[in-house]
Amino acid sequence: MLDDGLRTPEHGDFRFGTRAPTKAEVIRELEDLGRVPGFVRGARAVEFADGASGSVGESLSRVQMRAIGVDPPQLQVAFFDADGHIADTDFYWPELGVAGEFDGDSKYGDARRFGRHLTAQEVLVAEKRREDRLRRVVRGVVRWDWAIALDRRALESRLAEHGIVARTRRRTV
Repeated sequence: MLDDGLRTPEHGDFRFGTRAPTKAEVIRELEDLGRVPGFVRGARAVEFADGASGSVGESLSRVQMRAIGVDPPQLQVAFFDADGHIADTDFYWPELGVAGEFDGDSKYGDARRFGRHLTAQEVLVAEKRREDRLRRVVRGVVRWDWAIALDRRALESRLAEHGIVARTRRRTV
């Protein structure tokens, strides 16, 4: 919820036309409550939040990554090649040259297909071509879905396959 609350509202969002609050503004609101139980934990959550996170699945993945102890990735990094813009990847670890993509079901679902007047095959082929182009400008691409994002050990294993390994262990998130 914090990631979404910090995200700039886009067209179609009920908040469109308003400004997203800054972290400092949210912390000030929290401080106005006084030192209530959970204040420190709430403040840490606000500091961790990032409006660049593009979906609930991406936010969950970030929380899992923090718990695993991997270095935090950059979010929504734009990649280009000679033909222009390839993609804004969900996650990117520049020191490894690895891009990460959380794939929710909606990426390939009817709303995307019908909104763009594409067949299921066209959606899959377009995504494959996008990834082929991306793989030419990064060292690796790692993908996961809801099942893996929900299973911390599975996500840790998937990331480790691409050299993204725990630096430290977190006790709380």
